[in-house]
Amino acid sequence: MSSLYARHAHEGSNMESTTFSADIDAAAQEIQRVCTGTASDEAALASLLLSKTVEQRYLIWWRYRILYKQSLTVWVKSTSDYGVLLQMLASPLEHVEAEILRKATKGLGTTEEWIYPVVMARSNSEIALLKKTFQEKYGEDLVKVLSGELSGDLKKVILTAMRGEVADFNASIHTSAKAAADADALYKAGEGRMGTDEMTFINILVLSPAEHVRNINSAYVAKYKTDLVGAISAEFSGDAKRALLFLVRSVLEPVELLAELFETTLKSAGKNAYGLSAWVVRYYRLLVRIRIVYMRLYGQELRTRIQGVVSGEYCQLLVSVFDAAEVEFGASASGSGSASAAVVSSSSAVVSGSSAAVSGAAIGTSASVEEKTSVSSSGAVSAGATERVSAMKSVSAGSRSATSAVSGEESSAALVAAGTAAMSSLYARHAHEGSNMESTTFSADIDAAAQEIQRVCTGTASDEAALASLLLSKTVEQRYLIWWRYRILYKQSLTVWVKSTSDYGVLLQMLASPLEHVEAEILRKATKGLGTTEEWIYPVVMARSNSEIALLKKTFQEKYGEDLVKVLSGELSGDLKKVILTAMRGEVADFNASIHTSAKAAADADALYKAGEGKWGTDEETFIRIIISSPAVHLRNIDAAYSKKYKKTSINKAIKGEFKGDTQTALRFHVRMVFEPFELLAELFESTMKGLGTDEYGLSAAVVRYHAMLPQIKTAYKKLYGKELSKRIRGDTSGEYRDLLLAIVDGQ
Repeated sequence: MSSLYARHAHEGSNMESTTFSADIDAAAQEIQRVCTGTASDEAALASLLLSKTVEQRYLIWWRYRILYKQSLTVWVKSTSDYGVLLQMLASPLEHVEAEILRKATKGLGTTEEWIYPVVMARSNSEIALLKKTFQEKYGEDLVKVLSGELSGDLKKVILTAMRGEVADFNASIHTSAKAAADADALYKAGEGRMGTDEMTFINILVLSPAEHVRNINSAYVAKYKTDLVGAISAEFSGDAKRALLFLVRSVLEPVELLAELFETTLKSAGKNAYGLSAWVVRYYRLLVRIRIVYMRLYGQELRTRIQGVVSGEYCQLLVSVFDAAEVEFGASASGSGSASAAVVSSSSAVVSGSSAAVSGAAIGTSASVEEKTSVSSSGAVSAGATERVSAMKSVSAGSRSATSAVSGEESSAALVAAGTAAMSSLYARHAHEGSNMESTTFSADIDAAAQEIQRVCTGTASDEAALASLLLSKTVEQRYLIWWRYRILYKQSLTVWVKSTSDYGVLLQMLASPLEHVEAEILRKATKGLGTTEEWIYPVVMARSNSEIALLKKTFQEKYGEDLVKVLSGELSGDLKKVILTAMRGEVADFNASIHTSAKAAADADALYKAGEGKWGTDEETFIRIIISSPAVHLRNIDAAYSKKYKKTSINKAIKGEFKGDTQTALRFHVRMVFEPFELLAELFESTMKGLGTDEYGLSAAVVRYHAMLPQIKTAYKKLYGKELSKRIRGDTSGEYRDLLLAIVDGQ
């Protein structure tokens, strides 16, 4: 379930005794200076706050309160919509949410549509912090307040959520059999009986971890030919239905849900500016992703929609919030950067299915990934650095939690979370960090896993099934660490125990290897022998972060003693060669708001038009350079400018008009990873299985490379093709290969 609050709010730090860094002190003092003149300067306050990260704003609020014995929100004098939004920006999110619930439950009537988005699909720790904050601010028990204001099934739903008792995901408990049993229980509580057993329905949905809810949904669809959304719609009505749908869709399609929430609010923005402000501030970390999905759903920019509904300084502040979110999270939403792309780590971020990850499920984003905040060894809180907050020297991957030092899903889920994967990072975090793994101190659970592999594989015959089972019980990051620990302990790769050369063996080899090794081998196979398999090349090299391109080239050189760029240059030709070699330079620009302005986006859109649709023939070099070297945030802005000026077309359509064959496919792959990554990857999976025969190697590569994004890919696949991805795989493959694929895809 999702985590939206600042990291320090979760840690329960005693902020009163914290040593703050100089930059936080300076920001608090600057606020005092600009606000204590003849009149407080709200514009200067807004500008200063929006120049900081979410985590920094939290620290500044605390530092100001400690230094000046008051909240910095006292300087927001305006009571207009502008003032309300600025108050929210200047406050810790738990205070904002406490106030939202206060307003929703005070006065004549109750505003239910403000309540369930706050309390549904939240982590246990944030429910506890929300209740604590409400008690401190208003001297009332939040649960009692909600209990007194609500009634009927909605009351049951909300009070169950307010218990904060979502189970932690446990693979040994939340099995496929348990998912099937819970799916049956839901059916018997609803569609399978006269009337509805509401509490059974509510308890299963609200108290199950997100991963398990996804598995229940798959089991329900497989057996009853509808999904949980359909079941809820049939069994509940009104706000109770909307609250449960919000929960389930937060697991299955979180960003689409939030895009719809914004649109619903904008339809009544004249009456619900408060709701619009609340969603902008609450989902600040996700605004970039919401904007992308909104464009896909409604065919226009969310900013443009807002500017058509509201006006004046309130409109300007809303747009400034979007701009600030683009600067802070644009790279992560598109996938560049540290865990970059991915980033938003699932966990870290957001909405994760389990602790915080966004595995598909959630709605938030962690403060730890790309949060630009660090805690110095002296204990001083600094918000100026871009380093991760991690004091751990021992490598431990035993936990899947978002706060674990090496929880693992940090980087891959990143991708996931990101909602978009352009300039994406797929590799394990430790691969990025360039750690000297030979001198690393590994945790006991990593040691134990390596030793268990040695035990099961050195008997009379190696046990590939046991190896597969052990690897699938671990996260991506854990598998990377186990591979290294095994190599250090036993002076060989654990892949030596995969004896099978069948499709099953190839898939198990991939699963047992670091992803940079897998991708190096994919490119080796694609370029060796008779002909070149172009369709294996561009999904590996397009839309990748600079650091992963560098690591891929380094790994290829170490494994095969050849320069990857020279190999590709010798195998490819024509425009495809230009595209691939440009991508292999690894020179995607870092997003810089002062450089990548709206004027720059408009100029690049014009340059693309003049290089393509606006001339006879195509200036391929200009087209390729702009598209591949632009950061994902800027590419989205170019697309918006292009669509606006040139007859509502898009970069994707322009590519289709100007290029053909594998060149077109490669460029569209790059662009679509920015705009609709999961739909693109769903199509990639389908392409490996359609027609006569199955491309087993391509399918295996896709399953392993996009392991962390499978929940979102499965959802997109169902929407595109009307069937479950696992069902498609089951019908196109067989034997132990099919079983291993399904174990990966369904987590069984």
